[in-house]
Amino acid sequence: MINLAIEKSRIIKCNEKVWKEYTKIMNNNHYQSKLLEFLNKAIPGLDKISAAARTKVSHWFKERIFMPRMKLIVEGKVSDCAYIIKKGTCALVSSKNPLARKQSGKVT
Repeated sequence: MINLAIEKSRIIKCNEKVWKEYTKIMNNNHYQSKLLEFLNKAIPGLDKISAAARTKVSHWFKERIFMPRMKLIVEGKVSDCAYIIKKGTCALVSSKNPLARKQSGKVT
């Protein structure tokens, strides 16, 4: 395929590397925008701070997918993270709140 100018034309050109970087930034901005929308609903009072501060806060959060039975945190271990469940269901399981209890030889 060959592109030909039919009449006198002005074309703006952007090399592929620059374009890929731009689309990466735009996709990230879209993701951050959606994340900020979610965080505004999930974190009480977030909507009371400035837009610049909210944007900064949104960059602190990274979405991660946990598969069933994966541990988010371990009992007795100090975590350096806070979690907000965006979608799905999680259970608090501890030695004081066991998820599975034995009843007549079977796990429920």
